[in-house]
Amino acid sequence: MSNAYKYSEAYFTVYSILKTDYGKEKYKANDKLANYYLLKINELGNKSASFAIEERFSNKTIPFSSEYWNLIYTNQNN
Repeated sequence: MSNAYKYSEAYFTVYSILKTDYGKEKYKANDKLANYYLLKINELGNKSASFAIEERFSNKTIPFSSEYWNLIYTNQNN
């Protein structure tokens, strides 16, 4: 539903399910996917993501979700 309709609340639900204790090595893959969905929420203009964006991307340039997805995919295949 989130992808088909670009529904930010559905993206937020997926993010909420995937997010874990940020920074823990054993949850690294989940965190990357959670970040991707968080970036999608941000791109759709949903302000409920602003705190999590600040927490996860503080002092960094916030990438577009497509850039972040390419980074995940590239690192996965190397």
